[in-house]
Amino acid sequence: MSAGLGIVFVRSFLLDEQLDIAIADAKWLYLVPTPFIYLAALYLRSRRWSIILNSTIEASHGSLVSPVLVGYMINAVAPVRLGDFVRGYYVSVREKCGLLTTMGTVAVEKARDTGTVLALFVIGGLI
Repeated sequence: MSAGLGIVFVRSFLLDEQLDIAIADAKWLYLVPTPFIYLAALYLRSRRWSIILNSTIEASHGSLVSPVLVGYMINAVAPVRLGDFVRGYYVSVREKCGLLTTMGTVAVEKARDTGTVLALFVIGGLI
């Protein structure tokens, strides 16, 4: 869905010859580290979530990689970050724990993310 909207957006503002020039001039080498960055982000996010979850239930880091990945995929195609809710539901069913417990840890994770972004804005404003 996102890719389709991106193509429509680019096609509506660029002429075909401009698009051909842009594609020819693109630095495709920058795409090489992308899968490694993505995998590192996936690892770090699932590791962070396992630390938060282990305060309430016993969930191994390895068992949380697939729910995080499913959440990423659903967030890419569904509105309003629905993937985060699916991730919490998926872990509650898989680990046989309460839905409120897993959704609470998702909320804690989002609150930490928001706090980090706000802190970066404050630090950026002071510099």
